[in-house]
Amino acid sequence: LADRKLFCELWQAEVAAVPEFTTSTFHIVTGLLLPIWRRLPDHDCQVYRIQTDAGERIIGRHIAPTLVATMLHNLGIDNVPTLAPAEAWTGLV
Repeated sequence: LADRKLFCELWQAEVAAVPEFTTSTFHIVTGLLLPIWRRLPDHDCQVYRIQTDAGERIIGRHIAPTLVATMLHNLGIDNVPTLAPAEAWTGLV
């Protein structure tokens, strides 16, 4: 057992070590989803509402990275071109 002072010091050290912000990547399917909903993987059917730093609002369904290829296959998209992130964003906008 630790006394209160030691606990508080250790707790503050842990809190100080946590970064203020973290960055993560996740895949989201957006657009008119209802007609293709059954073709999307059943795993993790969570819907996200996101607002970018620029104020753009996006709503879509999360797709696990391991299921993106399966989802594309289910949609009949087997030859996926490789795009740089900037090219993909330009095409999306």
